[in-house]
Amino acid sequence: IVDIEKASHIVLIASDPYQRQPILNLRIKKAMKSGARIYIVNSETTELDRFAANRITIPQHGAGNVAQLLLKYALGNTTLSTDTYKDIRAKIQSEEQNLNALEQSFGLEITTQLQHLADEIVGAKGAIILYDEMATLDPGCQNLAADLQALAVVTNNIGRPGAGVGPLFEDANSLGA
Repeated sequence: IVDIEKASHIVLIASDPYQRQPILNLRIKKAMKSGARIYIVNSETTELDRFAANRITIPQHGAGNVAQLLLKYALGNTTLSTDTYKDIRAKIQSEEQNLNALEQSFGLEITTQLQHLADEIVGAKGAIILYDEMATLDPGCQNLAADLQALAVVTNNIGRPGAGVGPLFEDANSLGA
């Protein structure tokens, strides 16, 4: 939680920390005061929307699709060296037809915003990606956690201060101490 204050970018996908983890919500606001940019990708409005550098409104249960598109766009970024992630690239390429259909269904405005967000994550000094653990139970979101973890790995936003990926649990200590 303390590392959030070291992040340059905080990405909230299908999550509302104000409702799920109020202490984390305060840490996010503190990080914002220190210069962190907040990006919100959600179908619902959140308390943090007014602080967001960008808010992307997606269809309900669209978080899994967003994660796939962000991963696709990040892998397509020319500044990113993805030679060591051939398995992830192959997975995305095998789903190219489905991803193209997703882009069509989301529309140009949303896909352009997602492309910009992927570029921000790639270029971030440290990005933390958070998602609601309950979103993984939504239809089409069964790979949400895995795709967001892959996104963090290929963009080098894991294993260092101010960078990472993880779920927001309803109870602050639902995983134990």
